[in-house]
Amino acid sequence: MSQRCGKSAPKSTGQRNSGNEAFGRTKVIDALRLYNQALQSAPHLSPEFFLALGNRSAALRDLNKLKECVEDIDRILEAQESSTIPTSTLERLRARRSEVLSQLHVEEEDDRATESAPQLFIGCNPSVPSLSKAVDVRFSKEKGRHLIANRKLAKGSVVIVEDPYAKVLLPHCALSHCHFCCRELPLNHLPCTTCIEEVNFCNEQCRDEALLNFHSIECGNVEKLNNIGLGYLAVRLVLCSDVDQLIEYDLASDRVKSMQRVFGSSPADVYSSSDFRSVASLESHDDDGETASSEEVKLTAVKLTRFLRENGYFSSARLWPANMSIKQQEVVVVRALVGLVRRLICNAHAVTKVVDSLPYTTDETESQEVLDRNEVYIASGLFPTTSLANHSCIPNLFSSFVSGTTVVVRVTRDMEEGDELLNCYGPMFGRQPTKDRQEALLHQYGFVCKCNACTSPQCAQIERELTAFRCPLCSAAATVEAVDGKPLACCGKCHHNFAVNFTEIMALSESLDKLTDSADLSLARKELMLQQLTALESHLFRFNKRLGEMRDGVAHILALSGYDDEAISLLRKNLPAIEHHYGGESVELAEEIVKLCHHLRRRTAHGLTSTNSGSVLPTELRALVAKARAIFAAYYGSDSVKDRQLRELYPVEESA
Repeated sequence: MSQRCGKSAPKSTGQRNSGNEAFGRTKVIDALRLYNQALQSAPHLSPEFFLALGNRSAALRDLNKLKECVEDIDRILEAQESSTIPTSTLERLRARRSEVLSQLHVEEEDDRATESAPQLFIGCNPSVPSLSKAVDVRFSKEKGRHLIANRKLAKGSVVIVEDPYAKVLLPHCALSHCHFCCRELPLNHLPCTTCIEEVNFCNEQCRDEALLNFHSIECGNVEKLNNIGLGYLAVRLVLCSDVDQLIEYDLASDRVKSMQRVFGSSPADVYSSSDFRSVASLESHDDDGETASSEEVKLTAVKLTRFLRENGYFSSARLWPANMSIKQQEVVVVRALVGLVRRLICNAHAVTKVVDSLPYTTDETESQEVLDRNEVYIASGLFPTTSLANHSCIPNLFSSFVSGTTVVVRVTRDMEEGDELLNCYGPMFGRQPTKDRQEALLHQYGFVCKCNACTSPQCAQIERELTAFRCPLCSAAATVEAVDGKPLACCGKCHHNFAVNFTEIMALSESLDKLTDSADLSLARKELMLQQLTALESHLFRFNKRLGEMRDGVAHILALSGYDDEAISLLRKNLPAIEHHYGGESVELAEEIVKLCHHLRRRTAHGLTSTNSGSVLPTELRALVAKARAIFAAYYGSDSVKDRQLRELYPVEESA
């Protein structure tokens, strides 16, 4: 059921009154949340709408969000409809505005400020504006379109800066990010003018742009569309495209099929990320038989076309040709949606944001936090230029995002002229076995991966080590093989065969899982945990992935309980394994280094450094921070959020 036109003045009044009660109890955050709900429920520009804004401005003032407070008051005072507000209320708002303005001596910084997009290395490619001039688009029957360096590229060089042709915010971000630009919402964000769904915008500009471009059709149906998966992004692509483009570049036509895999590889072509031709030319693997079934895609397209018809898409405002019937228009859209879903299966790109997970602290000092930084998905989008890069399970490209959804792609290692630029489509070496990666890529993208990670003996050996056992004679990696019909572990170094005590390994793993479930760690439990981990280390190879996960979990619990020395020791053991699996310049290694740095910093702050290690810790910390910053610079740039966080936590004078 559509939630369009579901605004309710009585509901808004009730939510605002609840907010007032919370505000009176000095629970300002709760009050702000309730005022936002009241604003969402209130009919647009009604008295209830303005009263919710006014009350929210008081909460913003108490939260010291002065700029946002003034903006809310100005929204009321500048609206003609605010004449319905009692004069006494307007006078209080003007007085509040004057009071807050007197405290705004300098321009406040935007708490949501994000990194600006960097410049492309040596400028943009004239044929592909989102691509560096140092990279060419080539074509071959074997590889299709692909990206080749036409000169040396230094590690960290920016080779793609691209805005999506279209994007869709993921539903779990509806209350935290803008429905239009996908940036983090300010505290004084605005709801849709019509629907009561969890749809929010940074300001009037984002709201009005969304209504103009797509939300007037989606309004009241966002929850329903979110349940369709890629179908929602396909609808958004249709809404963001001109009707004449959908007609001219019929995605099922022979003309478009002849463009696929080649458009943009000729200097005569202009492959623009905002041009529907670029979208039309993307690979779709229609006939590979491993992607979504043809009938399933067609059925989805028919349902979505019906949705568009029911919500006013086929109106005269869309400038359909006068001689085209509604039936013909619907056929155009069905064919477009089928082709777009096909292309999205192979080319949709996740949009991520770097966030700090909840810090964990000890009772002794809550100010010294151990942070775990992760990337979370906030949106999905279609990036035609980024999609030109072929896949490798060990890529030399890395994507990050600025200003919400602008993708910045950097090379993560030095490259020579003629080297191919390779991205990762999801399955990555070290995270999934070769067989699983190849099956996933064949199912979704229609090809059998033959990259270095999938074919080289060296990578195969590293992969075996991820699940290897420890040889009792030489401590090298041993893998299970059938010897005389019996499963035995065979050492790859000394060739010793031995039986693996799977029962004991399973019992130790389960016991450690239980022990690490509780943050209440007595001395006896700590000793038991370390003993069991040592026993597990006697069974598993030092680079075994499961062993690394166990060390990390135990280190986490030890840190929570103030056992910093032991936690640091375990994290130090994990660094060589991470470096061996992913490489000495990998972002995985940098993240593990940062984790160790936070423990070392906290240990130093606790005053727990011993005579033996007191002079070593600052030097080690300084070297580790420098290493992490150097790696992050190649992946995120030299002045990224990650780099600034490290500079703030570890200024030079503190580490020296």
